[in-house]
Amino acid sequence: RAGRCRAAAFYLSQVAHQAFVEHSTRGQQPTVELQELSDFVNEAAERGEDDEQLQYQMLRAEQGDTDANFGMGGLYYWGLRGLERDQERAFRYFERAARDGHAG
Repeated sequence: RAGRCRAAAFYLSQVAHQAFVEHSTRGQQPTVELQELSDFVNEAAERGEDDEQLQYQMLRAEQGDTDANFGMGGLYYWGLRGLERDQERAFRYFERAARDGHAG
């Protein structure tokens, strides 16, 4: 029985290491699809860069608002509110937020 436990621990450590490598390589993280709980889509929330609230948040981020930079990073990282998923752009927003002291 102890031998099987050691073997299981060995294989678990191999899988854990591979998962760590895949998830920690910038720009190479696997896409995790967010699932909607209903078929209803609020089209007003999916207008992408045409969304007036989103434009305002982008403006605030460009003006150096730390929370807006962090928020934009999340929107681009996950591809929310109709934006294309863009991890490089998300990283730049997160980097600005961190530089300005956002704890994230």
